[in-house]
Parts: sequence; C-alpha cells; structure tokens
Amino acid sequence: MQKSNSLTVNYLYNVVYKVLTLITPLITTPYVSRVLGVENIGIYNYTYSVVSYFVLFGVLGYQMYGQREIAYTNRDLKKRTETFWEIVWSRACNVILVTTIYLIFAINSAYRLIYTIFILELIANAIDISWYYYGAEKFKTITIRNILVKLIGILCIFFFVRNEGQLFIYVFCHVIVLLIGNITLWIDIKKEINTFIGPAKNSFRHFKPAVIFFIPQCLDSIYMLMDKVMLGNMSSMIQVGLYGQADKIIKMVVTVITSLGLVVSPRIAQCYAIGDEKTLKKYMYKSFGFVFVIGIPMMFGLVGVSKNFSSWFFGLEYDGVETLMSLMSPIVVFMGLNSVMGWQYMMTVGREKDFIKSVAAGAVVNFILNSILIGKYDAIGAVIASVLSMFIMSCINFKMISDIINVKKVFALALRPFICGALMLCAITFIAKFINDVLIGTLIQCASGVIIYFLLEILANDKVFKEYIVDILSFFKK
Repeated sequence: MQKSNSLTVNYLYNVVYKVLTLITPLITTPYVSRVLGVENIGIYNYTYSVVSYFVLFGVLGYQMYGQREIAYTNRDLKKRTETFWEIVWSRACNVILVTTIYLIFAINSAYRLIYTIFILELIANAIDISWYYYGAEKFKTITIRNILVKLIGILCIFFFVRNEGQLFIYVFCHVIVLLIGNITLWIDIKKEINTFIGPAKNSFRHFKPAVIFFIPQCLDSIYMLMDKVMLGNMSSMIQVGLYGQADKIIKMVVTVITSLGLVVSPRIAQCYAIGDEKTLKKYMYKSFGFVFVIGIPMMFGLVGVSKNFSSWFFGLEYDGVETLMSLMSPIVVFMGLNSVMGWQYMMTVGREKDFIKSVAAGAVVNFILNSILIGKYDAIGAVIASVLSMFIMSCINFKMISDIINVKKVFALALRPFICGALMLCAITFIAKFINDVLIGTLIQCASGVIIYFLLEILANDKVFKEYIVDILSFFKK
C-alpha cells in the first residue's frame, strides 16, 4: 500500500475543490444570466434536471461503493486490479443501458439538440474513475484535475458564449470539459493498475451492492426535498422562497463539514478489511472531534451573523431568513455527525441496512412533524421539523454504533468547542451593536469570530483543535 497523506492534508485538498464548486456559480451566473436570457436559462435548468435523473440511475451508488472496494483491496495489487476493472465494466454497462433509454427519450423531445449534446455527460460518467483515486487516497491528483476542469470550464463560458442563440455552446462547454477531465484520469491509471482485464461475469456481482449504496442516496434526496414540497403545498411560495434561501446557506456550510467523509472512508475501509478495530476507532473519534471543533463554531457563527448577512446578501424583501438560518444552524452539527456514523462508518463496514433504517426513520419523522407544524408556523415549522428529525436520526445512529464507540467519550469531545463557540457568539453579537453598515459588520463579525474562537480553543488546551492546527501548518509549509 502506498504512503498516504495525513487526514487533514487530504481534507484540505478536498475542501479546496468544494469551495471552488460553491464559488463557481457566483462567478458565472451573473454573466450567463444576462447573455442567454431568462428563457434559455430555464431551458438549460429544465433539460439539465432531466439529464441528472438519467445520470443518477446510470451511476447508482458506484461512486461510494467503488471507493470502498478499492480501499478494501489497497494492499493487494492483484485484487485491486481485478476489483477496478470489474467495477469499471459493471458501471459502464449500467450507464450504457440507461443511455439507450435516454436516446429514445431525447429523439422525441422538443429540445432534441440540447439533449443530444448532453449525451456526452452520460459518456463522461460512464468512464469516470475518480472513485478509484478517492479509494486509493490520491486526493492531490483528483483535486488538481478537478480545479483545472472547473477553471477551464469557466474560461470557455466567458470566451465562447456570447449571445442568446448560443445555449448549445454553453451546454457543450459544460459537458466537453467534464468529458476531457474524466479522460485525463486514465493517463495515470497505468501507474496504479498493472494489467488490462476485459469484461467478465464477475463484473455483475457489483451491481447489487451498488444499488444498496444508491438507496440511502435516494432517501437522502427525498429527505432534503420534502420540506420545500410540503411547504409549497401547505403554505405559500413566499415561505418556500424564504426557507430555500436559508437552506442554501446551511447546505454550503455543511459541505465544509461533510467533505471529511470522502477522506476518512478509505482509511476506515482499510482498517475494517484487515481487522484493525483499534485504529478504526481512532479515526472515528478523530472524525467526531473534527465535527465538533469545526461544526459547533460554524453553528454559533451562523446565529451571530444571520441578521447582518441576510440583509445585504438576500435583500430587504427576504426579511425572516435570518430567523430561519438561526433556527436551522444545529443541522450543521447533526448532519456532520450523521455523515460520520452513516457514510464514513456504516456504509463502509457493510452495515448499509442500519444506515438505510436511520435515514428512512428520519424521513418519516420529518414528514409527520411537517404535517403538524407547517400549517401553524409556516417555514419556521418546516425548520423545526428538520432540526428535530435530524436530531432523532443522530440518536438512532448513535444507538446503532454504540457497540463500536463510547457515546459519552464522543460528547466529551464537544465540551470545549461548545463553550468556546458560545463565548464567541456573545462576543460577535456584542460587536455587531457598534457597526451600522451590515456588509462591513458581517465581515468584522466573521474575522473577529475566527480570531476569538481560535484564541479560546488555545486557552482551553483543546487537543483535537491543536492537532488539526499542526496538520494545517504542515500542509502550507510543503
């Protein structure tokens, strides 16, 4: 097995790309919106949504499943090679089958040209082997490639998309860059895999587990969409709009926390494969510590800056978003914990059924609470339902993995970050009273919040916090 970077270094590589992914729409949206116009943007969003469903059913759960299987076999070149080619062929066959159905649909569509160009998106997903690099912990390779693809895509849009009649060029820029990026991943694979293996009967043994990995993804998607759908049916579109804006900010913050899952999962899979329970537990506690050290101050930070932030970012017509953001902020921690217990542990060690049960239970609770609360409290009711259902889901997950971790030990890791985060909230709330400009106020609150929390954690002698700081400093010294 090749030498791996520290978890924090791998996390930083991954989070750099995630942040770029979040920033990209902020760069391109103003330009594209004006050049293509409302109708073309609507056509793009509609057709891309349809294509996304085909992609979803084409790739199933192969991405996470493939990553896990490569991590399992990372110490054995022969097994790793066999596993790699089997998953490649299994995934490709499934995408080809879905593409065939897609072609029948595309031929009979009013947007035939756009759908035809989007075929390249399906081809790109058929040959995507990024899961291999994640499983083998080659985060530097995949991050550099992803960043280059994003930047080239942005440049192509600004250079080639010039007027309303060039929607097809905009779509082509999107898919061709993705396709070329996925092709480049094959250049280095010969250094990792020693032989070529053609399609074999064994390839199809991976289909069922890929479907099992797909189930929680589906449930998760339903879970995330449920609030907006029920809010739209039981309240007003204004309430949906307010909820949607608050939810968007929370999900952006959550991305920073859950990025760790992609990094830790291969390590946990390797430990599980060789029966190293002691090291597996160490990684679990380290992940919990990370969620608390990063997630708790973000939770308090959202509460502290919500009023100033929502005023300048969304505008005065979105009055009420700040309340929703504050109430929704605990989701940052709960989703982080559920990611550790579900995706990092249960899905990695073959306890998929346990995780599916907890996600399903959370969805049911969310539906029941929405039915009770939305009618009375509108968007606030939906937020309360989401927070409570996430909390219940976390409780179920802790119960399910109590055989492997000490729950009291986990929550002991949260004590210092919680106290430091609460004190930071008091400080930035006090600071906000002396600044009239909401934009400058938000920036000062964020900067002072980071400094205050950092100093408080140092004074509190939080070992988990210090460990991450050392890793981050070593990353930037390289």
